[in-house]
This record gives sequence, structure tokens and C-alpha cells, in this order.
Amino acid sequence: MSSQAADGSTTAKVALGLLADTDCWVLFRQSTTEVAQAAELLQLTEAEAELRPKLSKGRALSKVGQHTAVLQHVVPRASGRSATQTRD
Repeated sequence: MSSQAADGSTTAKVALGLLADTDCWVLFRQSTTEVAQAAELLQLTEAEAELRPKLSKGRALSKVGQHTAVLQHVVPRASGRSATQTRD
């Protein structure tokens, strides 16, 4: 987030407020250099933070409240619409 808004700015404060109010996240792969800040902002567990840079294409970490799952996003060839499969 710091690359998008200056620390302490109105934009940064609004973004932090939105993160604090959100209880449902879909998190895709992130570079290892950014994981620590995201883990702190999103209050991720150590295991969740370690998984983020290892997610393969189409996979995401889904968090709803205290429940966490790894999702595999699939785009069917015929319809062009996306479907999601979950695997705990």
C-alpha cells in the first residue's frame, strides 16, 4: 500500500480503514519482498504469509473470518466465464 499512497495521507488512512473493516479476502501470489507488510496489515498467520509467494498461477488464498482455504480458479473454454473450485 505504501507504493500507492504516502504514509499518513488521507488515502492511506481510508485504505487502512477498509482493510480493518473487511472480513473476506481473496489473496493471490505476492513477491517475497512485499509479504511481511501485507501479513501485518491483513493479520495473516505465519503459515498463510509463507504460502503467498508460493501460490501457482490461478491459485489464491481465501480468508473468510477465521476460515482459510486455497482456491483454484478455472476458466471454462466454452463459456469464457470463470468457475472456482476449493480445496481445503
